[in-house]
Amino acid sequence: MGHAFHQLYYHFAWSTHSQIPLIRRDYRPELLKIINEEAKDRGGWPIRHNAMPDHVHLLIRLPPTVKVSDFIGQVKGAEGKRKREWSFLPAGVNAWAKENSFKA
Repeated sequence: MGHAFHQLYYHFAWSTHSQIPLIRRDYRPELLKIINEEAKDRGGWPIRHNAMPDHVHLLIRLPPTVKVSDFIGQVKGAEGKRKREWSFLPAGVNAWAKENSFKA
């Protein structure tokens, strides 16, 4: 009987809308905490993450049962909804770029 061993690592990076520096330094710890929690809730093992004023990086290990495009869409979407609780954006501004920012 065969055994399979998987170590699937992904690096995701996504930017703010029009790469405008919307992520304030004082908000970054909370933003990264939200991303970390959402990634774990969806079956991932976050390894490293970082936020800059205009983009976010996430290095994560995922099991082969997780569909990568759904995973990152859900993390970004959930993070965006939770982020609205924190008023670091001007009213009516969507923080994340609309283009597909999936990178593996």
